[in-house]
This record gives sequence, structure tokens and C-alpha cells, in this order.
Amino acid sequence: MENVTDIQKEIWLFIKQSVEEQGYPPTLRELGDAFDIASTNGVRYHLRILEKKGYLQHRKGSRRGIQLLNPDGSSPYKQSYDDIESLPTGEGSDNVINLPDNSLPPGLTHWWKPLPIVGRVAAGSPILAEENKEDEIGVDQALFGGGPGVELFGLRINGDSMTGAGIHDGDLAVIRKQRTARDGEIVVATVNDEATVKRYQPEDSRIVLKAENPDYPSIIVTPEDRFRIAGVVTGLIRRRVF
Repeated sequence: MENVTDIQKEIWLFIKQSVEEQGYPPTLRELGDAFDIASTNGVRYHLRILEKKGYLQHRKGSRRGIQLLNPDGSSPYKQSYDDIESLPTGEGSDNVINLPDNSLPPGLTHWWKPLPIVGRVAAGSPILAEENKEDEIGVDQALFGGGPGVELFGLRINGDSMTGAGIHDGDLAVIRKQRTARDGEIVVATVNDEATVKRYQPEDSRIVLKAENPDYPSIIVTPEDRFRIAGVVTGLIRRRVF
């Protein structure tokens, strides 16, 4: 890195490490605490210099709106593929990243956009209601099939009922918002105002929301139940554990 001070280089490396280890960049306050900078204005000063030199992009108004660029400023910095997993949607599926061929316009290989993070879902409220949103992170949504006209959101997994599908407690599931699903897809759905993540298996007169852990029962949805699909799981972001 050229034409930056030592502290600005350290800030860039700190942000890079945060993205690699946690999956998202630090807040201005977290940067201030890490480098003993008393005010967020002081942090913004260094970020403006790094942005002017082409080492990052800072989206104002977002708590975690920092996107790193490669040291030469050529392209958005991408987090390690080791931290991103796609999900098997049926028998024989490989656990690899699989992007739709037509997810982005020709020539567009990245789709950087804030990903809203949903926490615990309030009973009876839309899953993306403002009261359910707890944060947002900057990610390349193209890694998860995102692009123009595709709305994605993140949902923090609570529990281990889907470990057989590779979804673990604390994972951040990336969800494509939609009201329908295909047989075998993993969905976020509400049943009688309670949200759940399960494998979708429609049958003649009922819907089975299958758990992927033998210690948990599947959920049987009948016509008498209030049932709604909120989206389909397209991938995971997981903290590195080693």
C-alpha cells in the first residue's frame, strides 16, 4: 500500500481481518476502540483518506458499510470462499457454490449491496418488518444468486434442528425472499405465526417441514394452519472456527 500512513494501513488490515474472521466489517466505534481514536469523526478521517486512495469504499448511513478494495484498487475485496457455503437442495446435490447463469446482467460479476440481518421474528409480523431487523452487512450478493430484482436477507440460525443439512446454531443463513418453493428446498416459513427453517416437502393434503436432525420432529402443516413461505435458503455465512 502506497501514500498512506502506518495507522491507515493498520486500519485497512484490521478491516480485512474482521471480514475474513467474522464475515462482516467493523463499525466505526469498533475501529475507534481498536486504535484508541476517541471520536468517530477521527475514524472517518482515516476512512476518507483510504477511500480517496482507492483502498476501500465507505457507504455512509450504514453501521457496517465498509467495503474493501484490493491494494491496487482494482476490484472489490471478496471474503474467503472457505467461509461461504451453498446448500444441497435435494438428493445428490454437491455442497459447493453454484451461481445461477442469468443472475446478473452480462459483464456484471459482483453485486455489492447491504444485506439486512433479521433476528428473532415477532409473532404475526412480516419477517422483514423494521422491528425484526437487527443489523446489515456489506456482501457481494452475487455469491448467493443475488442481482437486479432479487431480494436477499440474512437470518441468524438459532438451534440445531438442521445440522444434517450443514446448517448449525449461530450460522447466518442467506435467504432469497419469495412466496413459493420447490419440493426439497430449505425454506424460512411461518406456521401459525412461528418462524422456522426446515426442508419443504409438499404432499397431497399437507405440507411436511422436515427437520434434518433425528432429535427433532418434523412439522406437519394442514389446511387449518396459517402457513406462509418467507424465502428459500441460498447459502450460509459462518464464522471461521480455526
